[in-house]
Amino acid sequence: MRWRLAKSVRFVSWMRCRRRRAAAFCRRVEKLGYKVIWTPEAWGREPFAHGGYVLANTDRLIYATGIANVWVRYPAAMASAARTLAELAPDRFILGIGVSHRSLVEDLRGHKYVKPFSYISDYIPRMKSSLYKAVAPKAEPPLVIAALHPKSLGLAAREAHGTHTYMCLPGHTSRRARSWDPTNGFVQAWLSSSSVTPPRRAPAPASI
Repeated sequence: MRWRLAKSVRFVSWMRCRRRRAAAFCRRVEKLGYKVIWTPEAWGREPFAHGGYVLANTDRLIYATGIANVWVRYPAAMASAARTLAELAPDRFILGIGVSHRSLVEDLRGHKYVKPFSYISDYIPRMKSSLYKAVAPKAEPPLVIAALHPKSLGLAAREAHGTHTYMCLPGHTSRRARSWDPTNGFVQAWLSSSSVTPPRRAPAPASI
């Protein structure tokens, strides 16, 4: 599947809503024409459990983890969670993963933040090849890697469908997109913290 995600949104405040209000919010986002909603993982809801609720309460909206923390789950656990949502909601889930930040990993969660690039480089093939004997999704969910450094962007280009360009200016995203194979797709995360309004026509990304 080719993923064109020009109309996607990431609202931090919606994660603080009670469940019925969160579901109503997502239905409103869907009705307004947004295609994807991204959810973070830090000190709030568990993103895969929350994703199942969101997907069950919407019809077309794509749910994306932006991002699920690789230090929190073993590769097989990450793969099982992603494949479960991809099977339950075909073509409506995107797996975004990343190494997060030292303060969130060590200070908040108590893990050791050691050689993050090496860690995720080893993590991805183990995740992809992990054993899964439940009903398989009709297709593996698209993988997106949070990446800013050139080495990490190179990893994303080799191993994923795209990169999560969190808190980057459009120029940065456009420049990085030119280094991608256009036939492999490029996922672009458009971020917003304003009130919910219909999405304006987004400029065409350099490579989709």
